[in-house]
Amino acid sequence: MRTVLGAVLFAVAGAAILVGASVISNVWDDYADSPDSTYIEVAAIYFGIALAAGVGGVLALRRR
Repeated sequence: MRTVLGAVLFAVAGAAILVGASVISNVWDDYADSPDSTYIEVAAIYFGIALAAGVGGVLALRRR
């Protein structure tokens, strides 16, 4: 059961990294609608979610 939980958390982390990377790429686009700080803040939220899910996945798979 812990293996399934770890796999799900790692999948969530991977998805959050993909979304965060696509958001942060808008900083370098010429047609950005919002200021750069908006994209950086939203990407930081997604990267934080990815970090939390990754740590949760490692803790779920750790043997005690």
